[in-house]
Amino acid sequence: MEEEVRLIAAILNTANGSDPTPLGDAISQANTLLSGFNDKLPYPVTPSSPIGQATLSIASLLDQYNIGQLTPDCLH
Repeated sequence: MEEEVRLIAAILNTANGSDPTPLGDAISQANTLLSGFNDKLPYPVTPSSPIGQATLSIASLLDQYNIGQLTPDCLH
């Protein structure tokens, strides 16, 4: 799923100094949702499942963050 890629990108962006404030606890929520999987990526999550729906919602926020829509003044 592309959601995992968005999560990884957001984690790397915050590690590189981007302001994590706009994310709230989205990274923590995503990690919690995906922590139940032991397989290799991509995880077998169907978009229509409850986990899939929650992940898609978080992924939208992560995507906005990763492309700079939530941190327009960020210089990193």
